[in-house]
Amino acid sequence: MADHFVYGLVDPMTEEIRYIGQSKEPVRRCQKHCSNPHSEGLLSWIEELQTQDQKPEVVVLEGPLNRKEAYRSEAAWIAKARDSEWPLLNIAPAPANVHTPPESSVKLPRRGGLPIEEVSNLTGYHPEHVRRLVREGRLEAYRIGRMWFVNPDSLDAYVEEMKQFPQSGPRSARQQGGAEEE
Repeated sequence: MADHFVYGLVDPMTEEIRYIGQSKEPVRRCQKHCSNPHSEGLLSWIEELQTQDQKPEVVVLEGPLNRKEAYRSEAAWIAKARDSEWPLLNIAPAPANVHTPPESSVKLPRRGGLPIEEVSNLTGYHPEHVRRLVREGRLEAYRIGRMWFVNPDSLDAYVEEMKQFPQSGPRSARQQGGAEEE
C-alpha cells in the first residue's frame, strides 16, 4: 500500500534540511522527534530551536510510496544529502560493535555506497556473507537509517584481493583426484 512518505526536517532559520526520514504521518513523526529525540545531535538541534521559540518545519520530499520504496527512497535522499554535504543529523557511521579501524568508520565514501543486496548480486556472495565481511572490517560500510551501504572502493579492493586465491567451493571428483565416472 502506498501510504509512506519521505520527509525532511528543515531548520526554519537556515532553511537547511537537517534530518531525513520516512513515515506514514510525517507531521506526527516530527512531533515525536521534538518530544523525544533519539540522538544527541537531534536533541541539541531541537533544544537550540526551542530556545529561540522555533521548531523544525516538515517538508515532504517524496510520496506516497509503499514501505519498501520509502526505505529505498529515504536511503537515496540521505546519500544525495551526504554527497552534497548537507548538515544532516542522521548520518550514522558504523556502530562500535563493527570491527573496523576508527578512521574507516568515520569516513564516508564520496561516490556513494552500495546496498548489501546489490553487493550480493554483483559478487554472488550471500547477503549474510557480505554482512559478515562488514562486521569483520574486511569491507568498509556505513549505515543510514536501517540500511547498510558498502564503500565501492573497499569492495573493489576486496574483490581484487580474492582474485589472488584459487576458487574454493565444491569440486568434482575429477578435480579432487578421485576416480572418473564412466
